[in-house]
Amino acid sequence: MALSTNSDAVTYAKAANTRTAAETGDRIEWVKLSLAFLPLATPVSDAKVLTGRQKPFDRSGNHHCRNPQSRWL
Repeated sequence: MALSTNSDAVTYAKAANTRTAAETGDRIEWVKLSLAFLPLATPVSDAKVLTGRQKPFDRSGNHHCRNPQSRWL
């Protein structure tokens, strides 16, 4: 990393001999967000709650963000 580049919102290091997305005109127009719940093989119930009752933790929520225009997919 050589130079430092500043913008209105953020300051970041700039790699030598490269151009930023703003300089190339490359930008993200939109992203696709999704939420998926994946079941656990064995539900987990180890929290101590005041009521003495709890619902077992039986699934995991996962957020996914995808840019359909990306060449890295």
